[in-house]
Amino acid sequence: TRDEHFKPPQVTMNVGSVDVEGRDLVFACDMRTVPGCDYRALLKDILEQARACFTDVDLRFPHAPLPATWTDLAPSFTQALSGSLDEFGKAAYTEASVYAPAGLKPIIAGPGNLLVHRPNEHIEVSALEKGGDLYEKLATLVVGS
Repeated sequence: TRDEHFKPPQVTMNVGSVDVEGRDLVFACDMRTVPGCDYRALLKDILEQARACFTDVDLRFPHAPLPATWTDLAPSFTQALSGSLDEFGKAAYTEASVYAPAGLKPIIAGPGNLLVHRPNEHIEVSALEKGGDLYEKLATLVVGS
């Protein structure tokens, strides 16, 4: 399954950590789906193949992946968000993945850069000020002033 709104445009899965918990060996996996992917069938297939190799091991995925998030925007919003809009959808954790299943249409945009989760992560004060201007502009579009 591919969706060019996302980068990368296909499902990815990686093992983020391996831990020993009592007698259990736990692989913390990160699956990033794209719209149209039947993740339940994919997880079932992965488990069936793993169980064929490891017959005396309890294998499971305790949590479903969060849904990939993409929202088509009206041209006025795209123009207002120019330079601040994440040009790709998100197939990773973001609050947008929590809101989307509730029927909301989240937008991933804001000040700063996408260089997150790194040593010395920070945002410049000027970027926060630009963020305030951006949110004010969006509020004006929504409320209409």
